[in-house]
Amino acid sequence: MIAVFILGLACINYMNLATARAADRQREVGVRKALGAHRGQLIGRFVGEAVLLCAVAGVIGLVLAKGALPAFNALAGTSLSLGSLMQPAAVAALVAGVLIVGVLAGAYPALVLARFRPSAVLKAAQGVTEGGSVWLRRGLVVTQFAVSIALIAATLVVAQQLDYIQSKELGFDEEHLVAVDINSGDVRRAMTVMKAEMQRHPAVQQVSVSSRIPGDWKGIPEIAVTTPGAPSDDAASAYFMGVDADFLATFDVTLQAGRFFEAARGTDTTAVVLNATAVEALGLTDPVGATLRAPQAAQGGGPAEPQAFRVIGVVADFHFQPLYAPIRPLVLGYHRNPIDEIDYFTARVDASQMTAALDHLRSVGERFDPAHPFEYNFVDARIGEAYQADRTVGRIVGAASGLAILIACFGLFGLAAFTAERRRKEMGIRKALGATTPGIVRLLSADFLKLVGIAFMVATPLAYGGMQQWLAAFAYRVDLGIGVFALAGGAALLIALLTVSTQALRAARTDPATTLRSE
Repeated sequence: MIAVFILGLACINYMNLATARAADRQREVGVRKALGAHRGQLIGRFVGEAVLLCAVAGVIGLVLAKGALPAFNALAGTSLSLGSLMQPAAVAALVAGVLIVGVLAGAYPALVLARFRPSAVLKAAQGVTEGGSVWLRRGLVVTQFAVSIALIAATLVVAQQLDYIQSKELGFDEEHLVAVDINSGDVRRAMTVMKAEMQRHPAVQQVSVSSRIPGDWKGIPEIAVTTPGAPSDDAASAYFMGVDADFLATFDVTLQAGRFFEAARGTDTTAVVLNATAVEALGLTDPVGATLRAPQAAQGGGPAEPQAFRVIGVVADFHFQPLYAPIRPLVLGYHRNPIDEIDYFTARVDASQMTAALDHLRSVGERFDPAHPFEYNFVDARIGEAYQADRTVGRIVGAASGLAILIACFGLFGLAAFTAERRRKEMGIRKALGATTPGIVRLLSADFLKLVGIAFMVATPLAYGGMQQWLAAFAYRVDLGIGVFALAGGAALLIALLTVSTQALRAARTDPATTLRSE
């Protein structure tokens, strides 16, 4: 989609510059028509030129693509190669693309050139009446900068959202946590001994076992929970995690009411701790001491028969899922529970001794489970991976916005140069009558800058709608203000001003004696 936008901007440049320079070829058209060439032949000739230009550009593009692929693969996290383009279907698609782009880019300039009348263009004093082509060129410039401003705004919004995600408090401390996979029943049975062994090293500050981990990448099971006396069809859906008594200390989760699990209490196997959202969803005014029932598991393999649980505490809400979803009801059960078995050790380690801590954890894991490879993950890194696709989008859109504004400025530079050339005598007369260089620069720049202003007004609502749609995927997101779009428009306006003013300044500094002398 971005490639089509970029290609469209380049086509606009070709159309703009080709129609702007139509006057330079009016005599050629007049001579050809006087010698018998008809309109169709002329259109075919000029479209053919555009297709030939596209064919040469296509070959150069393949060479550039081959050189740019490693950088693009690093940018987008892909492993693309040009080998796939050597297939017959791909080659046919490339050839068709060249033909289509050539025809689309060359069609309008060809029609403009082919409609000149020999009787008019062969008169020395007769100029070309551009008519609607001037307005079309202005419309195309507006389109170019509207796309550029929209892409710049999108880049800024994506960057803001990703920064918001990375800086948002999750309700637990995700840094310096190492999650070690449990891959066998023997390890689950030796859990207590393994925890003690892991904590013997001074670099390992705390260890907890759990069935799942906040930000879990394997999916957290759901259960259906009801209060006593409530019909089963009034059950609230809640996520379930089995944890041990050290979960709060390891993850730094806040206890709001009641108590947490205690290893010495055998009755805690049927106790649960709720998050604040679960308390609200169940309508519990005094949750500690309440009894809950799980009629069946919504997914994840829960008990076949209703199971009673006693609420012993409430923890503050924390983000146990990526920020795409709002915080949902969560039930924390003791690690020896009838619903889900433990699947991880999670160790909080000293960041200054990370290597030593990992070596120690590996040695304990391999000693107790030699049949399986030692597997571990950094919790903060795995949480960050949930947003990898959005980071990739941000990088690609950022690169595309840079290309878009560059291509738009190429076209603007060409049009400004052409306009300055067409108005050289006017500028000479103005200077002879006392016009200053800054005044002439303002005069030549004003029309183009007005077009960028119109482009800003066109791009802002379109970009706003598009980014609102993208942000809708996040339950927690930044607010879209006018500041982002004003910054994008200001950047485009400044770049356009620098582009146009170079040509305007050049024209303004030309000696009037040079431009006004007789041909």
